[in-house]
Amino acid sequence: MSVLTGIGSKKVNMAKKNPIHYLFKAIMGGLYLGVAMILSYTLGALFIDSPEISKLLIAFSFGIGIILILFLGAELFTGNCLTTTIAMYQKKCTIKELIPSWFLCYLGNMIGIVFICVLFIWSQASNPLYDNFLRNINVAKLDYNVIEVFLKAVLCNFIVCIASYAGVKIKDDTAKTIIIFFVIAAFVLPGFEHCIANFGTFALGIAKYGTAIDWSGIPLHTLASTLGNMVGGAFLFATPMYFLLKSEEKEVATSE
Repeated sequence: MSVLTGIGSKKVNMAKKNPIHYLFKAIMGGLYLGVAMILSYTLGALFIDSPEISKLLIAFSFGIGIILILFLGAELFTGNCLTTTIAMYQKKCTIKELIPSWFLCYLGNMIGIVFICVLFIWSQASNPLYDNFLRNINVAKLDYNVIEVFLKAVLCNFIVCIASYAGVKIKDDTAKTIIIFFVIAAFVLPGFEHCIANFGTFALGIAKYGTAIDWSGIPLHTLASTLGNMVGGAFLFATPMYFLLKSEEKEVATSE
């Protein structure tokens, strides 16, 4: 638990003492995730006539974004819900310190992924590929039930935090990479909701289609997916993990 606590408290302290630096690390996290989205959606669009292959390619290529964030030292809001919550449980930070760090990370991620996705559409690269593909994704995402979006988001960040924890626990880089790819595919393939990735999806759609699609459902969708991600990371995963690690530490102390 000391490792997770240390990581979490370091993030909160960075956000408090050097917010601009922390914001830019979060922006880089958004950029890396945007790169993964461009790759995965382009692969998916190439196989639009084979939906099963398209979904598999999207699911198993999106993990490169999490790999880049972990290996290159950027910040991701959803993964930080785990480590910073553990730090709060360990009294290394307060909730008043935690919330601003989450806000800065969320804002930076949003800026990064929206910027690179809009830039991609404006570049006209692979433009014909995306005509029906992006429209179908955005229209389907905006035809939603709020409770379902929330629950999909809870499950999404539970899985993302498993990947984040694997990144901390597993030392071998090759094993770490392989496992994270498969774990991330476990949330992408069923269509769970990742609030930061959704910013990228909507940014791609708005930049390409403008007012041709009704975007009025974005705010409520974003609220539901964000709250769901927070619950999935900070409570569904971090809370039982805290008690598990605390129990293990007690057992080690007793045996000594």
